[in-house]
Amino acid sequence: MIRPRFSDAGWKTVRSALDSWPRTLRLAVIMLVAFTPPVALAWLAVERFM
Repeated sequence: MIRPRFSDAGWKTVRSALDSWPRTLRLAVIMLVAFTPPVALAWLAVERFM
């Protein structure tokens, strides 16, 4: 099974973020904001060349 390679500090951050709903929601929003632009650019590039 492939697991992401987080350091102990990284796993601690993820665990603490999942401890409460407000922190979980904030982490989800940050992840969405971080990953939406690259996915959107890739989508546009693929659409342009197809």
